[in-house]
Amino acid sequence: MFCFSCSDEERLTERAFTVKDREKYEMQSSVDLHARLSQVDPKMADRLHPKDKRKIIRFKL
Repeated sequence: MFCFSCSDEERLTERAFTVKDREKYEMQSSVDLHARLSQVDPKMADRLHPKDKRKIIRFKL
C-alpha cells in the first residue's frame, strides 16, 4: 500500500513491516495459511487453491 501523505521514513517502516510478515508467512505451510485466509476472507479463499502459497500470502497481506 502506498501512502502519498506519508514521509519517506513512514513508507520504509510500512514496507519493512510487510517484508517481516512475508518472511513469517513463508515459514508456515500453505494449508495453514489457506485456513487462516478462509477466516479472514472466505470468498478469496474459495477462489485460491490451498497449495498456491504465493497467492495466498499476497491476498492475506
